[in-house]
This record gives sequence, C-alpha cells and structure tokens, in this order.
Amino acid sequence: EEVRGVSDRLRSLVNSETQEAKQVLLMGNRAWCVDSVEDNVQELRAWLVAEVARLPFMRERVPVQWLDVKKAVEQAAASKSKAVLSRAEVLSMLDLGDKERSEGLSAEEAWEAVKFFSDLGEWKVHRDLLVPDMSLLMDLTRPLAFYCPVAALDRMAGGKGEECDGQFVPGFCSLQEQEQAAVQHGAAALEQRAEVPEALLAHLDQWAGRSEEWSSLMAVLEQMDLVAPLKPDHAGRWWLALLRLESKTWRAGADIEFRGNIVPGSKTFICSFPGIHAAEWKILTKSPELSTCCVFFPNGHELFGKHSGPCWCKWLYGKQEKWGCAWFQEWMELFKKCIAFGQRPIVLTQRKTDPRCDKDNNYLGKSQRGEVRYAEGEAPDVTPEYLEYLAAQERSLPEVQ
Repeated sequence: EEVRGVSDRLRSLVNSETQEAKQVLLMGNRAWCVDSVEDNVQELRAWLVAEVARLPFMRERVPVQWLDVKKAVEQAAASKSKAVLSRAEVLSMLDLGDKERSEGLSAEEAWEAVKFFSDLGEWKVHRDLLVPDMSLLMDLTRPLAFYCPVAALDRMAGGKGEECDGQFVPGFCSLQEQEQAAVQHGAAALEQRAEVPEALLAHLDQWAGRSEEWSSLMAVLEQMDLVAPLKPDHAGRWWLALLRLESKTWRAGADIEFRGNIVPGSKTFICSFPGIHAAEWKILTKSPELSTCCVFFPNGHELFGKHSGPCWCKWLYGKQEKWGCAWFQEWMELFKKCIAFGQRPIVLTQRKTDPRCDKDNNYLGKSQRGEVRYAEGEAPDVTPEYLEYLAAQERSLPEVQ
C-alpha cells in the first residue's frame, strides 16, 4: 500500500507538471526522465529518495557479511529442498566464503542476519526454525485442509490405476484392504474431529516420503497455530486448528515475545496492540524510544499456562484459557508505571481491511478487550486514543510517542 501511495504521488506529479524539462514517463515499475536537464534530474532523484526512505528498513545499516549469509542460505536451502530447517542445520551449512570479511561473525550474529531477511520477506523464521519457501509449506498443508477427505477416498476406491494416484492419498488404490481401512479411518477423524493421526501423514499427498521431517514440520505448524497436540497422552495425534480456528489453543500474537518497554520521557504509550498484526509489531518495536506496556509471549514461554492470584481469566475472557492470565498481572504493573509518568495511553485497533479482524468487537482482539476495559477503569480521566493500525503507521514515530 505504501508503494502504491508513492506511485500515485508520482502520477499526480506527472499530471500537474507543465514544464517539458520535467516530463516523466512511467513504464512498469520504473520511472524514466525524458529530455531532462541535470538540475531537474537531481531534484527528482532527491524527491524519490525522500519518498522511498519512508518505507520500512530503508537506510538501515547492516553488516556486509549479512549478504554472504543470505546468499549461503539461499543456495543451501535450494540444494536441501526441505520445507523446514532447524537453526542448527542453517548454521552448520553456512559457508561464508571470504574469511577476512566473515571473520568475527558469530553464530548469534549469523542467525540475527537470517531473522533480518525474514522480516524483509525473503523467507520465514519461527523461533529456531527456518521455512525457506512458504509455498512448499502451503503445498504440504493442502491435504490437511482437504474439505471432504472421506468422499475423496470413496471416489478413489472406485477408480483404477493412475486415475486415483496423487489425489489426497497417493497410491491409495494399490494399498491392501486393511491399509485402506486404516487410511479411511484417519480421513474420517480429520473430517469429523479435525484430528490428524500420524499414520495418515504417511499416505497424504506431499507428506509421503517425509517421515524424517514430521517432527519439525508439525513443530513449525504448531508455532503458526495451524495444529496443536490433541492430548499429552495421545502421541502422534494432532488437533488441526486450520479447520477449527475457534480451537481453544489458537491465539493471535503467539509468535511474539515482548514484555514491555517504558520510556519515562515519552508523552504517550501504546497500551494495547492487535496480535494479528505480529509482523508490524516487530517492525514498530525496533525503536527503543517506543513506550509501551504490551506483553506478548509464545507457546511454551514461562508465562504460558500460568495464572495469577486471583485468576483474571474469567474477567478477561469469560472462562479460563489455556494460555493463562499471568501476563495480565505483568501488563497491569507496566500500565500503572506509564500512567505514573503522566503518559497518555494509545490503543491500536485491527486493520479494518484484514479478513481476520473482529468487526463485532470494535476491531479489538480477545485480550485487547480486557486491556481496554481495565485502562478505561483505571484511568477514567484519560481516554485511550483509538487508531486503526494503518492510520497509525502513516504517522511518524515521534508523533505517536
């Protein structure tokens, strides 16, 4: 959207410009200066640089060795053709080449480079896992999201030869009767209970032949809130949140770890942020001058599943939630400190154009509703500033602070 805004402003400049020396012809994604004199070229260049500099990460300085890391990861990932790589695998396969330039680049610094390029969209990093190609991972999850696996297997059972191969379960027709029954039972569990038995993965299209990757594949899907362990005592069986987003285990912002940042000199502070915009939050909090009492934590974190005394779950959610409410106790303490510094609370709401937004609750997430209710009760003389995230993004950081 930011790029489109720059393009629109360029077109506006073209339409309003009358001097022949500054004619601009837009072709594809490039801007061409036609019959321009040197001064006007420099003026246009300076204007373009100023506009582009407003985009995320522009003019950010990074070590030159990070480019070596990017190239090495791309080459190694292409040769491995794996959907998910662990941090240890990534670091072990890095070959930085020029030892003089790469000398002193530690494993932590190399992994920081990998995470940086993840923020740029080159690949995706989830904690200690790297997904080199999201499209490959999407191909793997397609069979899990098959809308009617039982009917698909019934059709395949009546087919012959290659007609039924590669549809949900490759080679289903060639399986023994007992094997077919086991696969059909697993497909029924997938369709009726959103349950994924490990035995079914052995036959699913795209999953076949990847048994050595199952643990890491399911781990990254769990971190994406697409699957969750069904029960601790049900080894190898998973609840598929992809088909049941109302699953009690699903929550937005589960891939963020952040425990507040109070800046005493700030005039305002962000007291609530929508977890569905996790990527934007990571960009926003790169600034150490951002004052906020927001608390986010991933599954498996020390705060996960912990409850404060007294428990706030019912007050926050109407019932006890699996991820607990200990985080809210920490959030309240940070909120009170920000108020004590005389800072005004700001609430950032969900982007209205996002299909995940909650229109029925003023574009606020589950935990946000509790945060806002507490903020209004704790500081009745201070009204939180409601801003749709997109509008807040267009404002410069000092203005928001």
